[in-house]
Amino acid sequence: PPAPAVRPRILADDGTRQTVALPGTGVTAANFWQPGAAGPSAASAAASVLGRVTGGTATLCVSGPTRTGEPPEIVWDHPVRGPVRAGDTVEILATGPRPPLRVTPGEAGATHRCEVTLRRTALSDPDKGHAP
Repeated sequence: PPAPAVRPRILADDGTRQTVALPGTGVTAANFWQPGAAGPSAASAAASVLGRVTGGTATLCVSGPTRTGEPPEIVWDHPVRGPVRAGDTVEILATGPRPPLRVTPGEAGATHRCEVTLRRTALSDPDKGHAP
């Protein structure tokens, strides 16, 4: 028989943002319709954010519809030790408990991706239930 579906946990759902976590998978997803926060995470502009924690690393993907040319910043509430790899359009501004990332926009809707190593405290609970 197929595995039971994972029931998403809704972290935010209003006119400015929608955020869900998939318990047991390490996956969180958020749509920011305008600058704001969803749980302890934030975006400085409209953006879609998908994060996945697996083992000692995490992958964060950001896509933004903005055409202003201004680079949005995303704050992600996972303790990052350092970058593994990042596309040319993603700048990891700091490491620590809430690292800010800056995404240089290109084509509208393009996905910008980075992979980071996590500090040990994050490994014990990959499903913190926070937005990515």
